Amino acid sequence: MPRRFEKPILRAKSSELKELATIMQVKESLRGLSPYQPGKSIEEVKRQYGLPEIIKLASNENPYGSSPSAKAAIAAELDRLAVYPDAAPARCAKRWRSILASRKHSFCLATVRMRWCKFFAAPF
Repeated sequence: MPRRFEKPILRAKSSELKELATIMQVKESLRGLSPYQPGKSIEEVKRQYGLPEIIKLASNENPYGSSPSAKAAIAAELDRLAVYPDAAPARCAKRWRSILASRKHSFCLATVRMRWCKFFAAPF
């Protein structure tokens, strides 16, 4: 019987991750990948360098916050959060066709659901 993993996967040791990958039949090319090692926390950096204030950002973060137009667009959609998106987003496809001057069937738009299914299935 396979060994039960007590720790969350993100905190597991490399040897445990390799064993889990074998049990789950993960593709061989992915088995040697090292687990993500998060960077130091803001508090750790303050202590290490003796700095009173730290602004720490990942490569895709903005020190100035979200733009007012992004906030307005999000606020405008709040009442629609309980509704599933259109599986065949015709309005979006029509707009892309006009931008790209493309024929109707020259590209395909996928919903987030489809991308997540492919993302999670890819390692196996």
